[in-house]
Amino acid sequence: MKKIISHLLLIMLVAAYSSCGHKNASFVINGVLDVSAMEGTPIYLCSIEQGDTIDSSMVQNGKFHFECNLEKPTMGRILTAAMQGRQQFFGTLVLESGTIYIDLVSDSLSGTPLNDIYYQSFTADALSNQLRSQMEQSIDLYYASDKEEDQAKALEIYNYADSTYKSVQQHISSQVYQSNSDNILGAYALTRVVEYDGITFDSLDNLMKSAPAIISGYAPLQRLYTQKLNLSNTSEGKHYVDIDGIDFATGKPAKLSDMIIEGQVTLVDFWASWCSPCRQEISENLIRLYNTYKDKGLNIIGVDVWDKPADHQAAVESLGVNYPQLLDSQQQAAEKYGLSFIPVIMLLDQQGTIISRTIRGDEIEAAVILALGLEKNK
Repeated sequence: MKKIISHLLLIMLVAAYSSCGHKNASFVINGVLDVSAMEGTPIYLCSIEQGDTIDSSMVQNGKFHFECNLEKPTMGRILTAAMQGRQQFFGTLVLESGTIYIDLVSDSLSGTPLNDIYYQSFTADALSNQLRSQMEQSIDLYYASDKEEDQAKALEIYNYADSTYKSVQQHISSQVYQSNSDNILGAYALTRVVEYDGITFDSLDNLMKSAPAIISGYAPLQRLYTQKLNLSNTSEGKHYVDIDGIDFATGKPAKLSDMIIEGQVTLVDFWASWCSPCRQEISENLIRLYNTYKDKGLNIIGVDVWDKPADHQAAVESLGVNYPQLLDSQQQAAEKYGLSFIPVIMLLDQQGTIISRTIRGDEIEAAVILALGLEKNK
């Protein structure tokens, strides 16, 4: 299977190799990757659950081979070190006892019970394959043209196919979980359901309390559960959660609460210097709104996340940001607010209650005017 490399950055961040004993191997992987550009290059077997590399091999004569002994079944991913253009090859599989056959070009997977289910459910689904093909074609079209209208059309096709693909995969994942709620494939499938927002937090919370350990203890699902819990705790109607950091203006330790002015409406902008949509919101909306409404009861605080202080300083100077900034030096913002993307622009009322945490563009000023009790143009 080929995917755009940006989809795999987190998988590639493996810190160390785990030992993989070949003696009395509990599973064997016989793989095919008949692509000339991959010949003689490394290929890795990674653990999706632990995020580390289990073993490495080489592509030789269009084939690769792994023999490993793991204590219990887990979800794995095979991926190439080399790329073909903007793409690299990878495949997902269940690491369970037996001999597993996988072809990274045709996407075929077989040999053990759970891998047969995975292939029939996820990989062989005709609609999913059609949508994946549309996404890959639209990306090729985007890079093949330098005309804005062509690129806009390509993005429109991609976004529609991507949205439809996620909906289809969410449905498939739900079905797989229902019939595999006592094994590792079920844990993987439920994680996909949560990733695609196919279950409410309350339903997930109840399920996690009653699910067997192989489900509730699955690390990727636990991480998503924590994220969803923190998102629920900072949803509309809840009081804001405090964050420790550094006051950009003074360089001294500070809290978000130190910058919130009692009795004022507050916009909290979670952003980073490298985020183009973040910079756009600042330059087109937030600075103007601060200048217009700061004497009418509006306070704005920028919370810099996933960034470097020097890059943040350069961005503040180039954009002309003139409202307080809190550097997320303790890396608390993403966890406490369940952030999975930025910008996230959150509006607090005078008592610190979250009014909204999803406003963008023109919605920001409309929400601010309403919170301040003002009529526009007055």
